[in-house]
Amino acid sequence: MEERVKRLMPHELTTKLFEEMSNLRLRRNGLDIVLEQINARFPKDKYSAFAYGLWRIKELEEENYKKKSRRAGRGDGRKLVFFTGGQN
Repeated sequence: MEERVKRLMPHELTTKLFEEMSNLRLRRNGLDIVLEQINARFPKDKYSAFAYGLWRIKELEEENYKKKSRRAGRGDGRKLVFFTGGQN
C-alpha cells in the first residue's frame, strides 16, 4: 500500500494543481495581468504562491545581472595597456 501511495502521489498533486489553475480566470488590466477566482470554494493559494515565487526569482536575477553589468562597465579605476609585438 505504501509503495502504491508513493507511486500515485505525483499524479494526485498534478491533478490538484490543474484543478486550482482551472479555477482561475485571466483578466488584463492595461499591462497588468490579474488572476481571479471563478469559484470561491476552491483555493488559489498554491498556484498563486508558485507563480509569485517564479516572478520574484526573475526580478532578483535581473537585479543581480544589472548590478554586475554596471560594475563591469565602471572598470574599478584600473587602466590597462596592451602591447602587441612590433616589427624590428
